[in-house]
Amino acid sequence: MSETIFNPALVTEIENQSKPALLSVSKMNISFNNAAVSRLAIKQGVRFILHLKDGKIFYKDAPLDGFEIKTVNHKGAQLLNKGLYIALNKKFKPCDSSYRFIIGEFKDGARELTLEE
Repeated sequence: MSETIFNPALVTEIENQSKPALLSVSKMNISFNNAAVSRLAIKQGVRFILHLKDGKIFYKDAPLDGFEIKTVNHKGAQLLNKGLYIALNKKFKPCDSSYRFIIGEFKDGARELTLEE
């Protein structure tokens, strides 16, 4: 006989498993939803870069020179940054609003980001 104790932590974990892990880049900030925080094991102070290669964008951990996560809370993780939105508009694909990327599986040291349309 198996049993399960439902508590807020378990319910949140199950809910996050059913949602896509998202990275959003707006004109003012970079944010990760709760599913992304769980998938990437994000904590305050974690650093990352985005790598554009052959028209595709990849997420990579970068402990020395990456963007630093400033806030991790019940809403997800975020940091203030205006430059990434501008750079994505110039180098990747023009966008009038926010970029929303679905974070893929870990492969070859990075996670491919797919633009949510």
